[in-house]
Amino acid sequence: MEEIKRGGKRDGAGRKPSGVQKETISIFVEKGKIWQFGTKDKLKQFLYDSINKFGIQDFTKPTNEIKPHEQPKTNYVAQVLPSQESPVMSQLEALKQLIKETTRKEELEKVMLSIEGVSMLMTHKIFLRQFAKDHSVDFFND
Repeated sequence: MEEIKRGGKRDGAGRKPSGVQKETISIFVEKGKIWQFGTKDKLKQFLYDSINKFGIQDFTKPTNEIKPHEQPKTNYVAQVLPSQESPVMSQLEALKQLIKETTRKEELEKVMLSIEGVSMLMTHKIFLRQFAKDHSVDFFND
């Protein structure tokens, strides 16, 4: 007697393997942009054509080479000799000397006003303020 096959696994049943695997990508497009192409099928065809136009390309690799920049060659050499004292430090020392020469509070206030107008780093100005404050401790308040 012949056996009746119902359910279970059958030879050749199910999907057949395809050579090219596909992946689903969801794209949400405004209706007005769909109807510019006419129908959804025409939009799909445009997208397929656009993808195929670029061909298979690895977008993870750079398209240009980045070479290190070489300095231009010159026929002369510029030699800069280091100065003994920078102009900022000499200016700072000169202002300290002005503060040291003051003997009264009014003179010191005039010097400090002139220092505020000088273009220098804020840290140097703070240093000079503290220096003036320490110097003015010995002044008498008349």
